[in-house]
Amino acid sequence: MKISNISIKHFTSIESVEIVFHETIALVGQNNAGKSNILKALDVFFDPSASKITEDSFYSRDISMPIEIAVLFTSLNETEEEYFRSYVQDNALKVKRKIEWDSSSSKPKIHHIGYRSVPKVDWLNEEKISGSAIDQWWATKSALSIEGIQFASHFKSKPNVTSWKEAATAFISEHKNIIRFEEIERENIAGFEGVLKGGLPKFVLLPAVRDVLDEAKSGKTNPFGTLINSIEQLATDEDKTQLKKPLGELSKLLNAQGA
Repeated sequence: MKISNISIKHFTSIESVEIVFHETIALVGQNNAGKSNILKALDVFFDPSASKITEDSFYSRDISMPIEIAVLFTSLNETEEEYFRSYVQDNALKVKRKIEWDSSSSKPKIHHIGYRSVPKVDWLNEEKISGSAIDQWWATKSALSIEGIQFASHFKSKPNVTSWKEAATAFISEHKNIIRFEEIERENIAGFEGVLKGGLPKFVLLPAVRDVLDEAKSGKTNPFGTLINSIEQLATDEDKTQLKKPLGELSKLLNAQGA
């Protein structure tokens, strides 16, 4: 998966901004224009720790307005589509972090929100299909149609909830191009935050530094060490074998003693 779009509202110096991502993107601007705050917003999105949020994190210190950081992921592979199947629509996954300030505890409250597209008609919406709802719909079954295509014709007699849901899924799949959908938010359904932690890419924020050599000397807990360690974990034994020689040569060049 890759980031396709990011929307940030009421975060630090950013009142509202939306950025469309391409294969490569560069943030260019004057000092204090907010470039670093966009990266910090992504850091909060991927690692939404309460320790990163203070009253200063809110735009103009206005804690009455929540911080919202939404990211749209596209180009999901088959494994990712299956992992997030309840929240994927047209090979895209949209996730939002909504952060409110709890004045009573002086701490942030972080909401983890996923988006789903559901049919606007209740009788195709899985979440609204129930025994009592079917009783009402069946009484006027001839009205259950979209552009003249009858839904109730699938049944010889009034179906149970399971059969109705199965027929609704098939109907949606067959007539998706003429069914109207709406996007709805869902918070923490079925342990959504746990699902996110296991499925989203790893994000490492590299802050501006004065001396890269000093930063690189630190252990695995500093940003550069975390990045290098993450790459190392992803590398296969074959990758490491291929990289061993060029990295060795590079090390010799970097550590060469001047005459």
